[in-house]
Amino acid sequence: MKGKAVLLCLIPFLLMGCWDAEEINDRVIVLAGGVDLVDNGRIKLALQVPIVEEVLPIFGSPQVNKRSFAVLTAEGESVFAAVPKLQSKTQLPLFFGQLKTVLFADEVAANGLESIIDGLRRHPRIPPQAHVLLVKDEEVATMLNHGLWHKEVPGSSLVSFFHVKGKRDQAFVQPVWKLARNICLPTQDAFLPILKYDAAEETFIVEGLGVFHNDRLVGELSGVETRMFGLLSGRARSAYLNLHIPEYGRVTMRHVRSKTKIGYKKNRDAPVITIKIKARGILGESTAMAVKLNRQDRRRINSAVSAFLEREMRKTLDKLQGFGADLLALGEVYRINNPLTWEPSAWEQLYPQMPIEVKVQFTMDNYGVMR
Repeated sequence: MKGKAVLLCLIPFLLMGCWDAEEINDRVIVLAGGVDLVDNGRIKLALQVPIVEEVLPIFGSPQVNKRSFAVLTAEGESVFAAVPKLQSKTQLPLFFGQLKTVLFADEVAANGLESIIDGLRRHPRIPPQAHVLLVKDEEVATMLNHGLWHKEVPGSSLVSFFHVKGKRDQAFVQPVWKLARNICLPTQDAFLPILKYDAAEETFIVEGLGVFHNDRLVGELSGVETRMFGLLSGRARSAYLNLHIPEYGRVTMRHVRSKTKIGYKKNRDAPVITIKIKARGILGESTAMAVKLNRQDRRRINSAVSAFLEREMRKTLDKLQGFGADLLALGEVYRINNPLTWEPSAWEQLYPQMPIEVKVQFTMDNYGVMR
């Protein structure tokens, strides 16, 4: 009798998975999407959807035995004007609750993303944690059709791509909610990873960052500049560096991470933003180095890497100031220290010429394993 009671209690939980399976079969699940720019300012919306041929429920959870993927496209005056056209191409309603990835062509981003991102953020079904990326030199629909998407659940392949690559690439992942916040802040600008497809290796790669001012794409950072930005902002957790040190040849540092402290001081002539960085890393390789490093060697290498980082970071900051893009939220530092005189329009004029001092202290944790 007691066993029957337990079984009766378990039945509702066992049926819950079956209920979800029926709902999935009644919808077209969108797992990735993107926007291209076409003629006359119109956009082309592309949605990647799985076509499920056979579903076998096991303990209430669907197991897909055969699956192929389709990319649906439609043009419109706006994203949400194109959605009904895509809906007309399917017999079942589109479901955005499992959306993993959103791609924007750089031309779309250059025209401004505020209205599109605001619509995504307000949509009750679109997950705020969906990843947002830029696409250059290729149509978004083409990117969604690449073979890698077909090796695993579509859309989620990019999510796993960032996690498999490790902390280095995760540092620059931008979900919908964060992008929506940053393009609206008067004290900080936004960025997005630039996605490319390596046909030879059949994999995705991130080549730099797209830099925004307000909601518009205004430029990009190269791979080296992206690493410098990661270390400037304290985002980087596993960066690598390549540099030449006269006494030691070509030197590679790996697993480089940093802690950043941004400050503010008032000089006689003008205020100055200060950025103090403590960075650490592991010596990976040297083309002309003794088997064993003494204390003086380590001190020289630390000094050379510190100077290298200061130079490269200075170049990256100069480029960002030239764009008028404040990715480090320096405007917030200025606002906190000037609460009575703070004006967003005044900061817009001040930021490109704002003096910024960078000081780096690099420490080599160890120099690898000698065999």
